[in-house]
Amino acid sequence: MTGLSDFQRFDSTNNLVEPWLTHPALDVIKTWDLENMQVLEWGSGRSTAWWADKCKYVMSIEANQAWFNTVYQELFPAYQDKAELIYRNCNEGDQSKIDFYTEVPKWYTPDIVVVDGILRYECILKALALLRPLILIVDNWQQDYVFICPAAVEALKGFTGNVYVQPDHTDHEGRPWATAIFNIE
Repeated sequence: MTGLSDFQRFDSTNNLVEPWLTHPALDVIKTWDLENMQVLEWGSGRSTAWWADKCKYVMSIEANQAWFNTVYQELFPAYQDKAELIYRNCNEGDQSKIDFYTEVPKWYTPDIVVVDGILRYECILKALALLRPLILIVDNWQQDYVFICPAAVEALKGFTGNVYVQPDHTDHEGRPWATAIFNIE
């Protein structure tokens, strides 16, 4: 795996790299009782091991084959009893592939959904269709070159949420890096 970004941190409780979310969002997440929570991630990485260590179970869906292989080889073996890492090829222009990528097995009921990969809007819509209540975490919220989506803002308008800004990091347009957390009830 590549080196750490200046904005990634180690968790002193388990010596793992924390999910690559804004620090204020992570500070909130780390106050939650995660022990019995099930997590669904769209987009895997070092976060997959961190969630697996903290939570009951994590299912991570990844669309990039090379990245999937890296995560699988370097992080997954230590957590295979508490995690499932799934590779799903996706062509963003093919609706059947989009549906396949965003599909959640009927037997899996996540308490937390993390959207930090491709097809963020479609993943948000799928999360809204899951059994509630759940917590929805969307990284790079309304961030240039990653995810600016007025339709996502509209879809989540009726839900309680907070946007956690990383004050020392902005995108190309001067917008701050932000992680949004919504309570979907």
